[in-house]
Amino acid sequence: MAYAFGLGGDSGAGKGVFAAVATEAAQEKFGPNNVATIDQGAMYRMSALDALKAGSRTGQEVVQHALSRIEVEDLDHFLDRFNELWADPDKRKQLRTPEVGAVVAHIGKEEEAQVFYKDLLNLIIGREVSDGKQGLVIDSRTPEELVAQSVSNGNIEWAAKLYMHTPSEISACWAALKSGRPYAEHYRALRDRNEYDKQRDTYPNFEPPLSQRTDVTSLNHVAQLARARGGGLWIPDTHLYVRNDGTFPKPELLHAGKGLARVAFDQACGDIRRI
Repeated sequence: MAYAFGLGGDSGAGKGVFAAVATEAAQEKFGPNNVATIDQGAMYRMSALDALKAGSRTGQEVVQHALSRIEVEDLDHFLDRFNELWADPDKRKQLRTPEVGAVVAHIGKEEEAQVFYKDLLNLIIGREVSDGKQGLVIDSRTPEELVAQSVSNGNIEWAAKLYMHTPSEISACWAALKSGRPYAEHYRALRDRNEYDKQRDTYPNFEPPLSQRTDVTSLNHVAQLARARGGGLWIPDTHLYVRNDGTFPKPELLHAGKGLARVAFDQACGDIRRI
């Protein structure tokens, strides 16, 4: 069994950078070889990359290619191909090209693809636990729902479930600064994708209700972390709701993320007493 730190939220919310610092915290707790980070979005991107390399150009062509591969390729074979790509930093960069980013959302709209990648996510978790991993960082839009199978079969126990909310306007600014492409291009893509994800019937984006969440903001994150260290805020029992409305400086945001992850794993392992 492994302790899991789940990251959910909209496109562009900052889950990737948060996952990186959560992974650092997990490695400090369990050791570098006993931790795995699982990025479900990267698997969708590999399908988009496969389609582009095969000559697909439009969104519909990419979807058709991806679905045709899903129909004939078993989960283990896909995962082996993904691990080979992920292990090569140069190949991994291909997943983040503008061309892949422009078409990957079309695959995510297909119910058949969503079910395939859900099953793949749980297969990966099972493999990592069998390999002796003690800490997992799971970067996915709706981790609690998608990995329910891994919870029920005893492969993972939640250390934390964190949902990131960053308005598309803020996310688009980050993306434009990083890519050098126009803000309007990023904003339209993020807005449209996130609106669709909220409305889809299969695995829609999950946003925890007010009664089940603990807000973490630029104003209160120091106090919330102190509560958790003292055992007054029990992270495994709540949904951390990180709100970045543009007032959360990135270094501060990452510092808060790493601190919360470290305390979450300590609580899950029984190294902090609950009060």
